[in-house]
Amino acid sequence: PNCSCPLVNAPISTGDQTACDNGQTLTANANTDQTDEVIDWYDAPISGNLVSSPNQNGVGSITYYAEARNTINNCISSTRTSVKLTIEKTPTITISGAPICTPDLTQYTLYVNVTSGATLTTTDGTVVNSGTDNWTIIVDAGNDITITATLNNCSKTLAITAPNCSCPLVNVPT
Repeated sequence: PNCSCPLVNAPISTGDQTACDNGQTLTANANTDQTDEVIDWYDAPISGNLVSSPNQNGVGSITYYAEARNTINNCISSTRTSVKLTIEKTPTITISGAPICTPDLTQYTLYVNVTSGATLTTTDGTVVNSGTDNWTIIVDAGNDITITATLNNCSKTLAITAPNCSCPLVNVPT
């Protein structure tokens, strides 16, 4: 062993990070336990390439490895500490058209499409999975709702105002 190097402890991770995609950048973080040490980031647990910016931009996941280095004698930690950065896709919600009142005027129906694999919930009414990421929501007339699409613990919400179902639709006279 190299006896001229003092013991350099592995960096202490501030934790793996996971976020929903909102256009942000995640940056790996770790700390050393000595004032004369700095963190060098690598793309592998052993050897690998030095990374100047341990970031994740956009949907995806990457793991970086922190190595502590003594700035006085350039001695390094015997192990590296991993930090995983993950950005999950935020689902989308598309309304297929305006809410439609039922013929008896007691309810309205809303047709919704969400990102593939997402689930849909609502603050009121009945939600039916119509297949292929299409959903039908049936709500009592007069009730405004908020719908939420969820995918990988990421959510998107959308407020829906109930249509006026108090009067039947009357055709324009000819």
